Amino acid sequence: MGENREIADLIVSSAGYKLTVGPTDRAKVTAEAKGQRRPMPAARLAQAAVRNYRLDPPPPPAPSGVGLLARNFAFYRNPRGGVENVNAAKQAGLGLAFLNIGDHQPEEWATLTAKLDTAGIAWGYWAHCRTVPQLQALLNRSREHARPVVGLNVEAELSTVLPPAVIRREVIQSGYQGQVTTVLYGWVQNNTDCVPIGDWVAILEVFPQDAPSLWPPFEKVDDCLHHARQLGLKLPVPVYGTYPDPELGPAMPAWYDRTIHHGLYTVDDSAERWDRWGWNR
Repeated sequence: MGENREIADLIVSSAGYKLTVGPTDRAKVTAEAKGQRRPMPAARLAQAAVRNYRLDPPPPPAPSGVGLLARNFAFYRNPRGGVENVNAAKQAGLGLAFLNIGDHQPEEWATLTAKLDTAGIAWGYWAHCRTVPQLQALLNRSREHARPVVGLNVEAELSTVLPPAVIRREVIQSGYQGQVTTVLYGWVQNNTDCVPIGDWVAILEVFPQDAPSLWPPFEKVDDCLHHARQLGLKLPVPVYGTYPDPELGPAMPAWYDRTIHHGLYTVDDSAERWDRWGWNR
């Protein structure tokens, strides 16, 4: 745990807190210390404690039954984006990396993959698949390189050229034997029959700048997960955007509910600030 949690603990243990904070606000602070989001308390000292706990929440628990996606994961976009501080990534808790081969060749990632292997961090490929041939190419490269996991980014395409039934058919026909995960909009398109891909982990993009209706995202993530399950996706997991917001500036970890299992998109945009974005805080 970090400095903010220590500050919060000092506030809670102070005489002023014990004298001025009532039982209702104390219960809220206790819940926040455990990573459980509650309405902001009324007492000022309680508010200060809550703000610090939110800046330094406990490590998120990983869901069961999701294979490699039970690990803390992150997406890498550019092999030349200054993303090779693997030791810091490992110390921050990274256990799985997705590398973009939609815009770069696998060979371009050689320096990073060597470091990931040395650090014991699993890795696989991802790409934004806008057509069936692009989906086939990603699956084939993943099979040829024996990657244990692949990320199929099919945001808008899920309701157009790459519906769930087509995705499942192509995965089966490709012969790929690793773990398949889909990367989808935070709010999966309404009325989409996701049952054909329902047993795979569905990574839901929670990007505030792309979906203003989700702002602030920590209030809506549960709604996104519930909606995905209603459509047949049994294992939805959020990934949080590290992109800067055009109005609010650089993305802030405090925008997101990091008490639940989640990934990061992308490491490039976080400027490798693992001290802020990492899971082991």
